[in-house]
Amino acid sequence: IKEVRSSGLMMAVELTKRKYLKHVVNYTIKSGALIDYFLFNDRSLRIAPPLIITHDEIKKACAIILDSLA
Repeated sequence: IKEVRSSGLMMAVELTKRKYLKHVVNYTIKSGALIDYFLFNDRSLRIAPPLIITHDEIKKACAIILDSLA
């Protein structure tokens, strides 16, 4: 991870290399968490959970994202 930017619950995670992004996004989606690409930045992914997300759902999503980065 190169940089993390956020505003409220919305986050952008910039990875060090472009080739990692597709793997991370695909693994995360297959595991049950939805993240997507930015159209203007080929090394960043977007995390934008709904405002009604629970604490347990945040923990689960974070675990999935961390697994995908490993």
